[in-house]
Amino acid sequence: MNTSLGVHDLRSGSPTDPGSIAIDLVAVHGLGGHAFNTWTHPDSGTFWIRDLLQDRLPPIRPIVFGYNAKRVKHNAELDFADVATQLLAGLCRLRLLPEAVTLHTEQARSIAKCVHSFLFFATPHCGSSFADLAVVFQRITKVILDPPNNFLRDLCTISPELQNLHGVFNGWLTKEEIQCISFYEGFKRKSLFKNSIIVTRESAILNVPQEETICLNADHSSIVRFKNAEDDNFKIVLGKLKQLVDKSKQTPRPHVRRRSTHLHVPYMPGRYFVGRKTEITKLRDWLLDTEQRECKVIALYGLSGVGKTQLALKFAVDHMSHYDYIFFVNGTSLEVLRNDFSKIQKSLMISEDSRSAIDRMIDWLRSQDSHWLLIFDNANHLPLIVPYISQLIHAGQIILTTQDARVEKSDFVHSSLKIAAFTPEESQELLFSRAGLSSPMPKDIKAAETLLAEIGHLPLAVDSAGAFINVRRKSVTEYANLFHRFQRDVLDHRPHASSYDRSVVGTLELNFKEIDSRPNAYTLLCLLVFLDRAEVTEEFLKRGTGLKPTWGPSGESVLTHPADRYVPEGLITLLNNDFIFDESVEELISLSIITCTSRGETGRAFMLHPLYHKCAKFRMTRDQRRTYSADALFFLAHAFPTDEYVFEKGTGALGRSYIPHIYYAYESFNYPLNDLSIKCFESLMPKSPAGLTPCEQVANLILDANITYGQGDTAKNAYLLAWMDDLLESSSNLYLKARALEVRLAIDFYDVGDYLGGVKAAKTFLTGAKEAIKAKPELLDELTNAQFGVIEGTIAELLVIEVSVAENFEESRALLQGWSALNPAAPSSKEAITLGIRSRIRGKLSKDHGDWVVGEGQLKEFLDIFAVRGSQTEGWAAGDLAHVLMEMKHEKEAEKVLVKYLQPRRESQTHKERMRDRRSDTIYLEMLLGECLLLQNRYKEAEDTLQDVLQHLQNFESLWHFEKFRILFTLSALARLRHQADQFSSALEYWGKVLDYCLKELDTYKQKGKWGRDTLIPRIVLLSMADCYFELGNQEHALVLQQEALESIHSCAEQRWILGLGTYWLDWIKMKINQRIPYSKS
Repeated sequence: MNTSLGVHDLRSGSPTDPGSIAIDLVAVHGLGGHAFNTWTHPDSGTFWIRDLLQDRLPPIRPIVFGYNAKRVKHNAELDFADVATQLLAGLCRLRLLPEAVTLHTEQARSIAKCVHSFLFFATPHCGSSFADLAVVFQRITKVILDPPNNFLRDLCTISPELQNLHGVFNGWLTKEEIQCISFYEGFKRKSLFKNSIIVTRESAILNVPQEETICLNADHSSIVRFKNAEDDNFKIVLGKLKQLVDKSKQTPRPHVRRRSTHLHVPYMPGRYFVGRKTEITKLRDWLLDTEQRECKVIALYGLSGVGKTQLALKFAVDHMSHYDYIFFVNGTSLEVLRNDFSKIQKSLMISEDSRSAIDRMIDWLRSQDSHWLLIFDNANHLPLIVPYISQLIHAGQIILTTQDARVEKSDFVHSSLKIAAFTPEESQELLFSRAGLSSPMPKDIKAAETLLAEIGHLPLAVDSAGAFINVRRKSVTEYANLFHRFQRDVLDHRPHASSYDRSVVGTLELNFKEIDSRPNAYTLLCLLVFLDRAEVTEEFLKRGTGLKPTWGPSGESVLTHPADRYVPEGLITLLNNDFIFDESVEELISLSIITCTSRGETGRAFMLHPLYHKCAKFRMTRDQRRTYSADALFFLAHAFPTDEYVFEKGTGALGRSYIPHIYYAYESFNYPLNDLSIKCFESLMPKSPAGLTPCEQVANLILDANITYGQGDTAKNAYLLAWMDDLLESSSNLYLKARALEVRLAIDFYDVGDYLGGVKAAKTFLTGAKEAIKAKPELLDELTNAQFGVIEGTIAELLVIEVSVAENFEESRALLQGWSALNPAAPSSKEAITLGIRSRIRGKLSKDHGDWVVGEGQLKEFLDIFAVRGSQTEGWAAGDLAHVLMEMKHEKEAEKVLVKYLQPRRESQTHKERMRDRRSDTIYLEMLLGECLLLQNRYKEAEDTLQDVLQHLQNFESLWHFEKFRILFTLSALARLRHQADQFSSALEYWGKVLDYCLKELDTYKQKGKWGRDTLIPRIVLLSMADCYFELGNQEHALVLQQEALESIHSCAEQRWILGLGTYWLDWIKMKINQRIPYSKS
């Protein structure tokens, strides 16, 4: 017979009167342990519970309990319930106080009232990861790991039994305010496999309010074995025991509990419940703020998987002492509701009669004087449950959970609370806790941030991801890679350890099925899932199905019907009928598939949760994905403004706000599962009466986006341009191809400094186009002719930017004079705009050639007659005019021009938005304003403005060539500022930056050799540095630099288009070098 099993009183000598015992200390070993050996040091033989406590803590009675913790030597297979029964029976025999023992029998009612505190030594409260490893090796390592199978099953992290016990136990500890001390391992244990912490800190901690956590310098096997009374770990444990004993002496003997709560819930809140403190506080304030406990109905609403049920259960369990009864019923359907009420009725032994189970339960609840709480879960069909709630609103308290946001308007609901997705911080806390990662690596934290944003911080998805990582032993980075490769499979997977009863896909599918039966809502949803989900405004939706002004072949405005641009008739009908549209929106909101907010003049704004956005596509067939993806593209093409500055009198903000939709439409088009090739695209529908093929219509959308000179995202724009080329490959539409070339000239040539390459490409295109027109004259119309005029103007501009010499200037001027409208006496509206563009370019050419007075007149003419308010061309022309005025020493007038055109651009955006905006004209105007302030010796204002521009440009990851030039100019202006302010050491530093930037950033690729040390700008920099050295007394170094600069500066090509550097600054620095006299602008 094994004498270690059962309960053992360890007091030395004969037992004393139990009445003299202040505290029973009951020690229970773990798996693989022994009633005596577990607590005995292997070297000293000290059995500390018996040998070291009685003298130091005389009021206690040390008790140990032994149970069958192995399988090899004992054939019986016990589980936790069996062992608990043995322990309680032993305590009942040992103790004389009948109220001191709890069993679900009449013998002993409440051991809970006699428990004062707990000490846990590396106890796996929700299963250690080592236990899962034991499952794998239990058959081949019985000698090393041989716990009973039932224990092993329950100890695993995925054990529902253990999770349920954990929830009940934590709820009781919290309610009764039981003191807990949890000791955890500080050392790794050497094992057959590797050195490891057997029970991690996360698993060893209960996370209850009255818990104290302490690390002991021991591994798992030595954490409860102390060599002697001088052992440091023993001193810590003894100190905590003394505190608990002293505190227990001041605690009154327990009495019978005032209220015993009848808890009828299907499961307890999960162990990994995080956050929601604000929500729980609100529930407490609403339901428990007065002693009378007013009868109230509280609604928790939000999308599926957001944690409404978990929140309701958490509140109920944590506050169960306030209620006599807590009930939980599922309101999914009448049948489910009837079954749940029937189970409760049987549990309460309510007699049956002819009435339904629901009616009997309602009558019973109404008849009770006791306090009860009823949780109505999944009450998504409000009309179904409102009749029952209306009968109970004056009888008790009700929490209902629903997806239907309309619940907040219900007459029967006293207060409602929208349950939102987690914050990023809460998501990370749940993910890492659920995954068992106490110290995640930086790369895992970064991967988690991206992953959690993709799944919208939805608790269901976060919990599922964490459980997946834990069970499969993956890192967050590995899970994120799996998620991106197999999104559908991962989201449709429900780990056994999950706190939720369905996968993400399974949960959302319930709502999708509801929408399947509502055709209009389904049509609207199918549009939304193929647009960017961030925010879709009502104005945007209406634009996609209304009449749209566009350019006709005659070069005049025409109104285009959406049907002529392939927008489906069903979508047109839906969005143009306010009643049907509002009804569809309401149905999507009622299931929390979309959220709706007011946006003032733009009407309502709708947002789709990321997971609905993903999962809606997963459930579609390939043909459905093709159709709805194409529908969204055509809708977007019609909604996107054409020539916004002309037709909309806008500032470009509308088009910029729609660009994310174009990016997403491109991604949808290229998504492998959609299989939507160009060939397939053309076969979807015939050519429209408006004359554009489907491919041409989508290419026209990309062109309308005007993704040049700082619009949009550089990398994504490159994808769009490649797509545009594919779409137009078989097109014979010269207008669209000319527009495509205009975009290409800006991005492929101007942005990288390949100006002559751009000239060559443009000339080649025009030559081919003219040959095509010669063979087929009907290809040329006013619209196409206007676009040809823009291309010729761009050639003229590129020629002068390359090098402003007489030969290039004459060729540019000839190009600008050679184009005309098809009917010069009566140009079309589009041709008139081209005339204006060429007028601006003439002014720019005169400026770049140094013809300041002529340039001033031409630029003013453009701004007064042709400029479209808010457009980039207007901004560029205003900047060029200010440049000319500064060269003419009219700084005050230049400042007025700059402020006039900057102000509306600044007012349309916050400073933060401007710092993210890459619009070329705005940055140009800001840069010139800094120069203008510098010329007026307003150094502080100039410094602030120029530093702002520099920071703005440096925010961008990769810079275009013209943006690099602007950094160069800004650095040079900051150097000149210091130079003029006699801060020569600081000026030298900045001049060094300018020189370095020329050589490393600008003298590359197609500009190689044009920004080297022997070219104009670096020579001016060297001359400026020489002057600084002269001023600082280093004449020898100054002369060396001066000689190098002056040797070839006169042979360098003039570059008057660089404001100040090649003109007034160069003149002043040369004068100063030669004459050594103070600076004077006069």
